[in-house]
Amino acid sequence: MSVSTVVSKVQRILLDEFGSADMVDDGVFRLRNDSAVGFVRVREWHDSVIVQIWSPILRDVILTPELFEWVATEGQDRFFSHARVIRDDSDDSMGMIVWENDLLGDFIDPAELRGVVISVMVGANALDDELQDRFGGVKAID
Repeated sequence: MSVSTVVSKVQRILLDEFGSADMVDDGVFRLRNDSAVGFVRVREWHDSVIVQIWSPILRDVILTPELFEWVATEGQDRFFSHARVIRDDSDDSMGMIVWENDLLGDFIDPAELRGVVISVMVGANALDDELQDRFGGVKAID
């Protein structure tokens, strides 16, 4: 299946399931849920198409050993989604925590995409207060 075909399919699913999905870049859609913002990106990967779903939890976080430990342990111990750190390009002691999951786009169906988008968005929304209290930083929506 081509990337453009999967982009069209993902857009239809997001509109049907969530009522709106802003296209912010070629193959990238943005959604909102309370204090979380989420993204769905369709891209080529080898001979397949990947649908990446992620939500920034916090930005401008000081990258400490305690934060990396949380990401490597508790941040990986959840169903459907996991945490990842993205270092700041201009200051590698700072970064962003994202909540994410990837799907194979070649066979994606509405229930699967809906479930993962909800998992990522609800997870990020639930974690942002807890992690901000623990590690500082700024919520993605702020």
